[in-house]
Amino acid sequence: MRKLTRIAVAAAVALATLTACGGDGDQAGTAEETVRWAIPGVTTAPAQAMAGLLPVVLGYWEEEGVNVEIQRLAGAGEVVQSLAAGQTDVGNISTGNLLEARQAGSEIVAFYTQFTKNFLAPAVPEDSDIESIADMRGATIGVASLESGTIPLITSMLGSEGISEDEVTFVAVGRGSDVAEVLNRGRIDVVGLPDSDQAALEALGIPLRVISNDYFDSLGFQQVQVASSEWMEGRKDTIVKLHRAFAKATLFAMENPEAVVRLNWAAFPESRPTDVPEAEALAREIKILEGRLNNLEPVDGVWGLSTEEQIRTAVEVYAGGASAAEEFTISDFWTDEYLNEINDFDADEVVQQARDFDFDTIDELVEGFGG
Repeated sequence: MRKLTRIAVAAAVALATLTACGGDGDQAGTAEETVRWAIPGVTTAPAQAMAGLLPVVLGYWEEEGVNVEIQRLAGAGEVVQSLAAGQTDVGNISTGNLLEARQAGSEIVAFYTQFTKNFLAPAVPEDSDIESIADMRGATIGVASLESGTIPLITSMLGSEGISEDEVTFVAVGRGSDVAEVLNRGRIDVVGLPDSDQAALEALGIPLRVISNDYFDSLGFQQVQVASSEWMEGRKDTIVKLHRAFAKATLFAMENPEAVVRLNWAAFPESRPTDVPEAEALAREIKILEGRLNNLEPVDGVWGLSTEEQIRTAVEVYAGGASAAEEFTISDFWTDEYLNEINDFDADEVVQQARDFDFDTIDELVEGFGG
């Protein structure tokens, strides 16, 4: 079996915490134990608001009675390392990171699926000659970095059409508006960036077409919440409360993305675009957020669920084929035992809250967040 070295775990933990409601990080609630929740990516864009911002300012964690310290780490590799060092309790990582950690002997377990659809499918400009995976032979593919989790996925896609990794070129293009310039100059043929980055390019006036097939479209077990089996022992109530609030925040965002963007701008003024008028900036940010939300929808009406088929498909993709995937036993790294209770909330009440949201309360809600 191939080692998942594309998603290598970094040796150092780059930890940046924000403070809200006191303590050493963004916090909410009054429970005795503080749960340290690590989010990969130090960006404070609206697309991350469901994890770090909304459960705090909408009072969901406080209502649940769980105290949370948010840790913003540079990437998923750092989250795994922080979990191993006992500096983090719960973290959000990719399937590739999870499998790599299990290969290395870690006993971390996934218990909630955040991304329930394939949010890493590559895309091309609408007028590109590339119409299918088979057409990607010889292409230059732009990725955020050469350690990006999109690389093993795209490599597996190419392999499904008999194209080896050596027949394409991966180049690091970063993220953000600079990618638009690289794409417009023809320096890359394919955009190998996550959903929200693709939506950002489209918001800048660059229409894209996703390149995939039925097999990769069904890839749902993509980004998961994990913790060590040792930490999870005896903490079912804490895990349920933590993620029930997360599910509520995601549902709220789907019902009122404008409120999410404006709350995020108020909490993190640096996230607000200043290069365009407010109305244009708002429309752009909503489009980006909706691109992310489209891949967070519940499976069979259940927040956090992945089907066995979705999990097996993801393992095959990241492990390098069906035979290699046999090394992994699903029950070793995934459990759905918390999902019934996580989903035990009044969805209609959250929907109504989102629809009735009072924009005049934004400043009051974010007061003290991050400070």
